[in-house]
Amino acid sequence: VAQRCYNKYEIHALQHNNDSAAYYLRLRADVDTTNVTWQLEAGNFIREYLADFDTALEYYHTALRNALAQNGEEHPDVATCYDSIGAALYDLGQYNEALGYHQRALDIRLKVYSEEHPDVATSYNNIGITLKYLGRYNEALKYYQQALEIWVKVYGLEHPNVATIYNNIGTVLYDIRQYNETLEYHQRALEIWVKVYGEEHPNVATCHNNIGATLKDIRQYDEALKYYQQALDIRLKVYGEEHPVIARSYNNIGTVFYDLRQYDKTLKNLQKALETLLKVYGMEHPDVAACYNNIGFALYCLGQYDKALEHLEQALDIRLKVYGEEHEYTKVVREAISVCQEKLGLTE
Repeated sequence: VAQRCYNKYEIHALQHNNDSAAYYLRLRADVDTTNVTWQLEAGNFIREYLADFDTALEYYHTALRNALAQNGEEHPDVATCYDSIGAALYDLGQYNEALGYHQRALDIRLKVYSEEHPDVATSYNNIGITLKYLGRYNEALKYYQQALEIWVKVYGLEHPNVATIYNNIGTVLYDIRQYNETLEYHQRALEIWVKVYGEEHPNVATCHNNIGATLKDIRQYDEALKYYQQALDIRLKVYGEEHPVIARSYNNIGTVFYDLRQYDKTLKNLQKALETLLKVYGMEHPDVAACYNNIGFALYCLGQYDKALEHLEQALDIRLKVYGEEHEYTKVVREAISVCQEKLGLTE
């Protein structure tokens, strides 16, 4: 029965029938709830393709309970469970909690394996991703570099894991505005992923998206729109309309139109993004905050200061909960609120 379910899953997954693919993985997971691998695979697919993070967490915690009961604390399966829980918490914007789980996975892997095992590199990469979103860029780069060194030794230079690290290093360099180096790393990642996966893979879309972001910031707007549209086209085929990566693509396209001062097109794309993000995440996620922030800026430029202030204050509420008072993202939106209040005569 389990094998038949898995065969059905593979057929639907190849056709991007994600709801049906998830249905058969869930059926298989129900056949034997003590099978750690089946619980993890169901959770992973549901997390990545359906963006149902709470359900994914249920599968991950079931897997963890069984892995602990079967193997004790210091086992690779337990580390994988911790990593998976960390990934779902990261998707939910709970970065400090995610970091704790990724650190627990690393601690186990360092005890079980040598320092240069690929799973240790996986932990370094996951910790780097989380640190990056907490604004701890130098620490993130250190972990990425450790992961890169291991994966290059184990796999060579043209492996998808190596491309992952190139891409992730590029995102940190982007955040610290080193744009030439950013483009270099994303292009390296793109070349590897296209060779390995072909043109229509989610990782290829990620690279197109990140190159688009960098081109936007160096004011190559036509090229940025081209890359953003390529990312969106791939993502729509893979994920369908109501997935957070689709929302991010619409948000990114909207920001280019904002820089081009085409504010009606800006708002059209940002509103599409916000609708999807609210369905998936609810009100307290950093991506929702970013969307409110961007809509607020566009409304301000249209002279709609009341509406702009309302959206910016919603962004601030979320960012204070997620990032705290001292993070750059919080400071940016607070400054924008002050400017808006001045326009409305609300400051003394």
